[in-house]
Order: sequence, then structure tokens, then C-alpha cells
Amino acid sequence: MFVAKINKILILSATFVILGLVTVACVAPGTSMGTGCGGPGAQGWSGFTGDDGVIYLGSMGGKVMALDSSSRSRGITFPDEREWEFGIKSSAPANPCGPMMSCGPSASPTAVIYGTPVMSDDLVYVGTYSGRVYALNSLTGALRWVYPRESHETLGAIVGNMIVADDTIFTGSSNGMVYALDSVTGDRRWEFKTDERIWVSPAFSDGVVYIGSYDNKLYAISAKDGSELWQIELPSAMTSSPVVAEEAILFGTFDRNLYAVSKVDGNVKWNFGGGNWFWADPVVDGNVVYATCFDHNVYALDITTGKQLWRFTSDDRFVSKPVLSGDLLVVISESGELQVLDASNGERRKTVQISSEVMAPLYIEGNVVYVHARDSQVYAVDIQAEKVMWKYDTDIE
Repeated sequence: MFVAKINKILILSATFVILGLVTVACVAPGTSMGTGCGGPGAQGWSGFTGDDGVIYLGSMGGKVMALDSSSRSRGITFPDEREWEFGIKSSAPANPCGPMMSCGPSASPTAVIYGTPVMSDDLVYVGTYSGRVYALNSLTGALRWVYPRESHETLGAIVGNMIVADDTIFTGSSNGMVYALDSVTGDRRWEFKTDERIWVSPAFSDGVVYIGSYDNKLYAISAKDGSELWQIELPSAMTSSPVVAEEAILFGTFDRNLYAVSKVDGNVKWNFGGGNWFWADPVVDGNVVYATCFDHNVYALDITTGKQLWRFTSDDRFVSKPVLSGDLLVVISESGELQVLDASNGERRKTVQISSEVMAPLYIEGNVVYVHARDSQVYAVDIQAEKVMWKYDTDIE
């Protein structure tokens, strides 16, 4: 078990500082991370899910969208045959400085979407900061169901991604609850209470849901009935969501370490210290863990021992989750510099500059990497040709 303990008040203070800067874009006017509390409301930064050349995302303006990459590359007027958008109105004004941080209500009536949509069969699911889960037809964008059913009800702000497994949607909430919903009907199957907010995504493996809370704990929960299997106390709250690989659960925390713990009982296998927070989820390929860090570095670690295999240093910090394409690792810094690295040694092969800040996770299909940037544009980058193939403004009315 972990033995180091950090004063909870200090950890929460540090959490609010970084999430005030990074997660909710409510900072002093004129800075690079937002427009200040007197400006527009919060903006999320959804990643992508995709199927057969169609990518799904939540726009900065609170829409769920389906974009056909072929149609966008040809400049066809949106929406083309396989494209749609679904606007979500906020059921209650969101606080743009995040839960428990007071700087007034959001200026926008639209729902803020931080989490990446997930797909299962013919449905696309998305959770909103206004505390609701939507199920949309993946072909038409038509609403299948929404939960909670009543417009005045809320699950609490959903910041992390949802996951779908065993016909069930699992999501954490800022009210400290983990919810399991029937993926077909939206009916609630169970709920599980933690002692603090949940802003990371759950992970699923072999009938177990793993999730971290700001109560400085990692929980293993039965996916069947929501009963607790075990919990461990962490040195501090999680910065990244847990990722299950083989028999280990990998995640970063606010003590600037990346941890690997046993998925059976939470015992520590190893920890690796960085120069700052490991904010993005780690990516695993075989015996190698790839982790981007706020300290401007990308680390490749041995999954068994945590030993560093190589390191790549950038001019800016990394917020976005990277992607793998064969023997290539694609990363993007917050300033929008996309780097294509040799996954075996970290050597840079290609660079493409995106003309905007980027915080959303990357998504890849074939040789095309999709980037959701802070200027509301979706960029499709051909990493072999080393160029932007097309871009599309998701907030065009």
C-alpha cells in the first residue's frame, strides 16, 4: 500500500489551481488559457471516436457532431449524407470556474462537453458538464434517450470520459458518485459513492470498474452490482485516468509520479517520478508505457519495472493524450506542435504545426491524426505527408 500521504487541503488547492487554468478556461484576461471570469463561459475539449471514416466529437459550442472525413476533405457543405449535429442546451448554468470555484455562471446556455463520445452498436453516448448523459443514433443524430429523464435533475458535472462495457455505461461525476446506466434504455443499474469529486475517467477489466476520486483513493468496483471490491489510499489525487494493461493499473497523481499498481489488490508495482504532473492518460503498447508530462517530456517506460527506456523533450508541456501508429508515436504539445516520434527510441521523424492551442486527446485512423484545437477547428493531419489535409470549424452556425 502507499505510505506517503500529502495534506488533503494542499492537494485540493493545487488541484483547483491547475483545473482553474487547464480544465475550465477561467483565468485572468489576456492569458493564453482563457478569457477570464468576465468573458464567455467554460469551453470543453472533447476528443474523438470514429467508425468507417466518420468521426464523432463534442464541439466547443456544446454540439455533438458527426464529421465525414471524405466529405470534409472535398469541402462539401456540411452536413453531407453521413454527417449531423445535435445541439445540447444546458439544463442549468454551469460555473465556468468549475465545481466549488465561484466566479459566476456561464454566459452560454449550451452544455459544456469535456468528455470524448463513446460508441456501442448504433449509438453514440456523451456526458455533459451540466450533468446529463445523452444517447444519439450514430447515423442520424436523433436522440434515443437522455438521463436523468427530468430536465431539472442532474448527475452532477461530468468531466471525464464515459466507458461502455457489458451493455453498461460507466461514468464518474463531480458529486462524487459513480453511475452505471443500461446502454440500451438509459435506466440506472447502480450507483457508488466516494468522498469527493470525480474528474477522471473509469477503466474496465474482467468485470471490474477502476476509478479514482479526489478523496485520494483508487476504487475497484464490481461492474455487476456496484459493490466495492477494494480501495487504496493514494499519495494525492489522480491527474490522469487509470489505464489497465495486463495485470497493472497505470495512472499519474499530483505528487508528480506515474504509478503501476496491481489490478488484483492495488499493491504498488513501481512508480516513476517526472518533473511535473502526468496529466494525459498513459498509452501502452506491448511491454512499453508511453507517458506525456507537464515537464515538457515524453517518457517511454518498461511496463514491468518502470525503468526509463527513452525520453523526448519538447519546448512546451503536454496536455493531450498521444496515439500510436505502427512504429510511430504521435504527440502534440499544448502550443499545437505535433511531433511524430520513432516509438522504439523517441527520435523525431516529422513535425506539423497546428495554429492553435491543443488540450484534447488525439485520435488516429490510418495515417490521419485528428486534432480538436482550442480555436474550435478540427484538423486532419496526414502524418506521412507531414501536412494538414483539411480543417473544419465546428462552431459555424
